[in-house]
Amino acid sequence: MENKRIIHICTEKDLRTYMHPLRQKIMFELSLRPQGMTAKQLADTLNIAPSSAGHHLGKLEQMGLVELARTENIHGFCAKFYKAADVTVNIDAHRAAPLMQEALLNNNVSQQLQRMSDVLAQVRRGDERVEPALASSHRYSTVYLTQNEAQEFFDMLTRFFYAHSTAEHASKEAHLYEISILSTDLTMWQQGMEKAK
Repeated sequence: MENKRIIHICTEKDLRTYMHPLRQKIMFELSLRPQGMTAKQLADTLNIAPSSAGHHLGKLEQMGLVELARTENIHGFCAKFYKAADVTVNIDAHRAAPLMQEALLNNNVSQQLQRMSDVLAQVRRGDERVEPALASSHRYSTVYLTQNEAQEFFDMLTRFFYAHSTAEHASKEAHLYEISILSTDLTMWQQGMEKAK
């Protein structure tokens, strides 16, 4: 497995740049379109001004989160197409502002839950002829793992996600799924609760 470039977010300034709600939407839209999008296409998709889309693309490009995919000459103008960079973002919770990180997590989970609800509504209306459990699902479980087992599990997930995360790995029959893994060391949580008593 190739190692993706890792972008470390360690300062409150970088975290604010990264977690801006509109920039999060731009990165999500770009993740759905590996061929890239122009600032104008993003503006039309997100109902914002092209200058605003260009400004936010510039900030994301400075951080290394988006990159120029290609240029095309369209009606005499040089159109720049941007794509999501193939990177892993690591937010350093110990150094970045904890409240900002929590806000980012809440925002991402909220947006994913809304997309999940939208898909479930489509299935209920019969717009899509798919197995409902495959269209949108959730799982919850607590498991007992040693720290080594937990590391093995996350390494396995990382390899699986990487092998299936790029468009060139997708077959014509493949559907694009959004998957979030939230994990919490409940032993640490329980110990923290005991100390708080």
